[in-house]
Amino acid sequence: MGVDICYFMDHDFEITTIENFLSDFCKCANISISKDKITELINQNISPSDYPFENTLELSFSLDKYSFYFVLDSNKNFLKDYGIKINYIDDVADLSFEVFKGNIFLHDMKTNGNDEIDFLRWNHLVHYFDTDTDFSKKWTEKLFSLLKTYLVPIFHSTKVLLTADSSSYRHETLIDFFIEGFSIEFILNLNESLFNPPCKVFRNQKCFGNKRKDYYDGEIGPLYLFDIV
Repeated sequence: MGVDICYFMDHDFEITTIENFLSDFCKCANISISKDKITELINQNISPSDYPFENTLELSFSLDKYSFYFVLDSNKNFLKDYGIKINYIDDVADLSFEVFKGNIFLHDMKTNGNDEIDFLRWNHLVHYFDTDTDFSKKWTEKLFSLLKTYLVPIFHSTKVLLTADSSSYRHETLIDFFIEGFSIEFILNLNESLFNPPCKVFRNQKCFGNKRKDYYDGEIGPLYLFDIV
């Protein structure tokens, strides 16, 4: 199966209720919709859940080019800990991500049509990063273009952190904390305090041009952190 890249971004949303989240999201995404229509969408699209827990409901619907999925309890209360699953697709990009309290987990990112850049496989990432080449710059420019076009205007993200989805106890532990909703800064501090040695962290231009062994760190890789500017 191989190992995939996980992308985590920060955001400035306060996730309280589904109504408030959708109202803020639509405003930032330039989707014109009234609060009454949002309430109507919610009430019309709640159904029994296939989620692997008892006594849950799901809320699933499409709005503009986005598809949303929320998990609710049996009393129709929003279960924030399970995140908000969102898919976006247009003629250029296909993105799947989850919004947690303190971060966005971007786990599927494709550009439509023929594209020589692979955003998902860790072995390709190592190939891009072990030398500071024109192709490495192209990869970074394309990544930033997608993020700035589709996610930054909505979530006002300032950072993106990359790691592997299943490489070592350290990486998997940090991903678990991300999915619990903690921020990038919290995870970076946790990395330093929890592990000895911690995962290496390369930032911005220092991600490129290191020795190949630096990208495996005894297992698979450090954390890559980019400031979105």
